[in-house]
Amino acid sequence: MGIYFAQRGFFREIVSTFSFLPLLFSSTAVGIIWLYILDPNLGVFYYFSFMRGLNPLGENVALITLALVTSWQYVPFHTLLYQAAYQGIPQELYEAAALDGAEGWNVFWYITLPLLRPTLITSSLIVVVGSLTYFDLIWVMTQGGPGYATTNLPVYLYRLAFQSQEVGYGATVGAFLALAALFISWVLVGPTGFASRRSL
Repeated sequence: MGIYFAQRGFFREIVSTFSFLPLLFSSTAVGIIWLYILDPNLGVFYYFSFMRGLNPLGENVALITLALVTSWQYVPFHTLLYQAAYQGIPQELYEAAALDGAEGWNVFWYITLPLLRPTLITSSLIVVVGSLTYFDLIWVMTQGGPGYATTNLPVYLYRLAFQSQEVGYGATVGAFLALAALFISWVLVGPTGFASRRSL
């Protein structure tokens, strides 16, 4: 999507501008907004008769709903990363490829994708580490429920340390989170990680 928005066109510029609006809101505000939207009795589902009675935050679908809401908020940020990276690729490379008869998929695979690799790694690192430490939107919308359906490690840590007063156990979970984030970062950008390899 970032590559699409990076290209010229009035329609693309308009869509690009509006697509970045979710970045202006905090995760807490986004969670509250979507709670009203997804309310099975008063939300937008109420106006569609075939969807009345459905609960997007029910036990079986709550995790998927949270993933979609989180994506709605943060996909524009990653789109912006790829848009900026694509605009930084010298156009001479594409002109040379066109002279050699390359087009379509070959241009993307051998020029665009390799040059977007640092951005791809950075974006992946933000997504993976961010998913390990995501708390606020989950807590606002479900508090880890129903039951434990949307409980991730930060929510579990909060429940242990601040609700059950098991501070030592909570600190252990926090230390594990920090080590997991460091390990993933090492895999992606360390001396032997994906960032150090020359080919995809």
